[in-house]
Order: sequence, then structure tokens, then C-alpha cells
Amino acid sequence: MEPALFAFAEPARPRAAPWRVLAGLITIGLFLILSGIALGWVAFRAGLARPEGGLEMLERPEGAIFALATFLLWWPALWLSLRLFHRRGIGSALGPGKGAARLFAAGLGWAALFVVITTVAGIALAGPPDLAARGLGDWALLAAVALPLIFVQTGAEEAVFRGYILQQMAARYRSPLAWAVLPSLLFGALHWHPAAPGGGFAMMAATGLAGLVFALAAARTGSIYAAWGAHFGVNCGAILLVGAPGWLSGLAAFHWDGAALGALMAVDLAGIGAALLIILGVSRWRRAGRGRR
Repeated sequence: MEPALFAFAEPARPRAAPWRVLAGLITIGLFLILSGIALGWVAFRAGLARPEGGLEMLERPEGAIFALATFLLWWPALWLSLRLFHRRGIGSALGPGKGAARLFAAGLGWAALFVVITTVAGIALAGPPDLAARGLGDWALLAAVALPLIFVQTGAEEAVFRGYILQQMAARYRSPLAWAVLPSLLFGALHWHPAAPGGGFAMMAATGLAGLVFALAAARTGSIYAAWGAHFGVNCGAILLVGAPGWLSGLAAFHWDGAALGALMAVDLAGIGAALLIILGVSRWRRAGRGRR
């Protein structure tokens, strides 16, 4: 086990019994369901949402903003589970704060490169995306509202999947199947989307692979900050710059045509897979280097 991962999992070791993380995840799920219903009722009463809106709501700016705002609920849900079943604070699921800004910036830089490469590849395969109907001023205003919410959303997902779950699994099991693959499978399953190509399975595969990349980043750095920066950058590109129909596309400056989604998903899978192979290759090279010394 990497020294950074061993240290990252240290706060989870005193209460690492499997039943505790299972109970913690159930608590998080129940908290999110109940509070989400309450938040939806408030939004409906305020005229911000319609019960018949369904997934089409995510294609409108107000629906996308509302969906991102629900991730504010993830933080108290995680705090409650950590306190109830592990007797530790939410900061322990993030990792040491020293160097956090540098790691976040490094992850953000990787994401920027990924977004540029996959966008160029997407244009080469499927043609340029269409400009959204709204003006630049309206888009900038929506982006200013959405940016902090995307920061909260990606941080919440990283704190739960690459913080809480990864730490609890690594504290009890040495195998990457437990602390990297299993949380990534869950991460991918929660991103199933019926409007995506292949009935949502390609979306699950892409997010599951991304989860593996983020898990390995957390294991190598001993915190979630590099993964958070990468996740934030990728989501900014997908939500605010070039959006796909059916998934938070109401905030994007450009939209891909629905017929191009199959090719675009293939580009994303190839890009994420390449990033995963590079990280695995670097890790193997470093282990081999340590073995020769």
C-alpha cells in the first residue's frame, strides 16, 4: 500500500468494521432522499420546479441550478454518518489541508488538458457544437451562479466516494478491488442516465473509469484535493462549456447534437481510459524504481 494511502486511511482505522460503512451509506442515502423530497416540495411551492418536469427540467437553466444545489445536502449527510458511526469529523475525509490548493490546481490543470483534447477530438469526429440560443451576458450570469455549486457538487462526491468510502475500505482491505474498484463501480452506477447512448451503460462506464482515476489520485496524494480539482474542471467543461442533451445542458454555452453522442461518449471513454493507463504506468514505474534502490 502506498504510504500516502496508508496515512489517508488512518482516521478510519479505529472504526473500520464493514457494518459501520454500510450503516453510514444507508444513513447518507436516507438523509438525501428525505431532504431532497423536502427541498423539491419547497421548490414546487415557490414555483421553481414542476412535478411533471422530469429529466427535461435538467435541460433548462433553473432545473440544472436546482439539481446542482441539491448537492449542498451531501455535506450534512456525510457529517452525520461520520459522527454517528465513526466518531470523526468531516475534515478527516478530505485529507491534510497542507498543499491542498497546489493539489487542486494540479488536478484542475489535468482536467483542462483533458477537456481540450476530448473537445477537439469530438469536433473532428462529430463536427462543431451549436452555440446556445442565449446571449453571452446571460450565459456569464448563469455560470457565475453555477461555478460555486459545481465546486460544492464535485467536492461532495469526492468527499463521499474518494474520501469516506475509500478510507473505510483501505483501512480494512489492502486490495485496490476494495478501496478503488468497488467505490468506482458504485460511483458509476449512481450516474446511470436513461437518455445517454446505450441505455445509460456507456455513461456508467465513463464515470466508473473516471472514479478509478480519481481514486488513484487520492491514493497517490493522500487526500481528495487533486481528484476534486480534476472532477471540478471536467464538470465545468461538460456543464458550462459544451453540454450534451438531457444532462444539465441548460447551462452550457454550446450544445452537441444528440446524434453525435455515441461518438462523443467513445471519445470520453478513450480519454479517461488513457489517463487511467498513464497513472497505472507511472505507479508501476515508481514501484520498480524503489525496488532497484
